[in-house]
Amino acid sequence: MFLKYNTALATPIFFDFCKDSHGAMKRRHLKVSNILNLSCEECIIVEFDDVAPVGEAQGLLAGFCGLSATDSSIFPIGFVKWNDLPPQFSFETTESIARRYAYNSISRKWDSRRLKLWDNTFDPLKSRSKLMANVPSGISPDQWTSYVDYLLDKKTQVCS
Repeated sequence: MFLKYNTALATPIFFDFCKDSHGAMKRRHLKVSNILNLSCEECIIVEFDDVAPVGEAQGLLAGFCGLSATDSSIFPIGFVKWNDLPPQFSFETTESIARRYAYNSISRKWDSRRLKLWDNTFDPLKSRSKLMANVPSGISPDQWTSYVDYLLDKKTQVCS
């Protein structure tokens, strides 16, 4: 089974045994950071049981989900919730178990990263404008402004 990840920036497909551009199966040892270097024709096959990935590739999948979720050019932080991301920031698979696993993994890591960025930059003594001006590296100013607005909104603070 294949798990495809599609964005406007890249189309890597992942895991354990790799199918090259000629359709030949070969075993490859990849690091998470090398997945983005695969050509669009190459794919990695991941085995799933009834709940989660199994085999050697499960760590690679989890690492890739984490790498993707923490890249704000792929998954912007400026959205209120994960479900609000536009369709081009989604992935495709025909297997519901694989889709659910990847979706849940990326959404947890995406949310965790946003909270960590906020914890590292929030200072209750700073004004809204100073918080917005303190943009973390790797985050675009418009994404940060949207995120700060969301977190400082009175409705959001009531829910917290």
